[in-house]
Amino acid sequence: MSDQLTPPAGPRARGPLAYWLPAIVAAVVGIVLGLGIGAIHGAAASGPRSGHAAAARTGGATAVARAAGARAASPTPTPTVPASPTPTPAWGPNAKAVYAFDIDTGKVLYENGAETPIHAASLIKLLGLLITVDEINAGQITWDQKIQITDPVIEKMSEGWSTGGYNLKVGQTFTVKELFSLALVASNNAAITQLGLTLGGSNSGFVDMMRQRAAKLGITDATLVSVSGLDNKTLAGFNLMYPGTDQSAGNLVSAKDLGLITRQLMTEYPAITEISSMPKVPIKSSYVYNTVQLLKGGAYYDPSLHVTGLKTGLTTSAGHCLVATTARPGKDRIGVVIIHAKSSWDRFAGAANLLRALDAIQDGKDPASAIIDYATASSGASDAGKD
Repeated sequence: MSDQLTPPAGPRARGPLAYWLPAIVAAVVGIVLGLGIGAIHGAAASGPRSGHAAAARTGGATAVARAAGARAASPTPTPTVPASPTPTPAWGPNAKAVYAFDIDTGKVLYENGAETPIHAASLIKLLGLLITVDEINAGQITWDQKIQITDPVIEKMSEGWSTGGYNLKVGQTFTVKELFSLALVASNNAAITQLGLTLGGSNSGFVDMMRQRAAKLGITDATLVSVSGLDNKTLAGFNLMYPGTDQSAGNLVSAKDLGLITRQLMTEYPAITEISSMPKVPIKSSYVYNTVQLLKGGAYYDPSLHVTGLKTGLTTSAGHCLVATTARPGKDRIGVVIIHAKSSWDRFAGAANLLRALDAIQDGKDPASAIIDYATASSGASDAGKD
């Protein structure tokens, strides 16, 4: 094209029209092509950016749209970008399933993989504790009622560090409140199993009660075979496998359903946070320490989050699990369910940052600006607790 813009030599070049005509034609062609190329570059520049912006909005939409309301649509339609199957903003916890909700209204604030039933370890104890509250409210038992340990299996289970943590010896007596506290704060498997034996008449009888209570809550796709959340592979050593199941079986429940159980438990027994928020709880002449490391004295404690406990969980199949609740002055109470985090750091740091992000959204701020880089922060480098 540049060769055509050079005037040809010789007699034919002397006429003005003959001289300039090729140049004029070439210039017009160049302008047309230039506009076309510009349009292509414009589409390439604006298209991906719009796509990435939409994808970013999609990634945070589950939390932002539900917590702050959907933004007004642009007057100029933009192409729809397919959402990621499991959108996770940069401030979302690193876990298979996450669910954040308003405890009082049930409004969903954030979710990621929350509707798929998966192994959830000791978080299922919350369902057993809910049944305990049901029975107390129905007048079947009382908080002060004493229960004697008579089954050697309970003593054996309590002796193991990974299955107990506080010894319940045959012949000892504990109040319902003490067993409840042991199961909640210390995640003691023997304590919740003993409550199950007392209330259900047998281990399998209490599992049946759990199934019925779950159905009453509208939970239809959970698999419940274990009172404590331990898998059958472990329960086989205590002869506590549910009849008709094999060693590969275990509880399967979604993060969303655990949120529902948590809401119901806190509605029926609001005073539960008086127990769950204690860094350590007195049991007879000693103490058990809270496994929720977001509380005062814990590695991830932040007073501005106003965390009130609630429950941890850990098994090989479920990974690191957590239900955390808050009671923030002048703001909504929030619950967070995290299942199968890759590490204890991921569940506690992830929960703390999710709570900060949701706080920022409620205050009209950028949620990403509220998170803390725990890798460089002086607080929260380590944590304790078996569960």
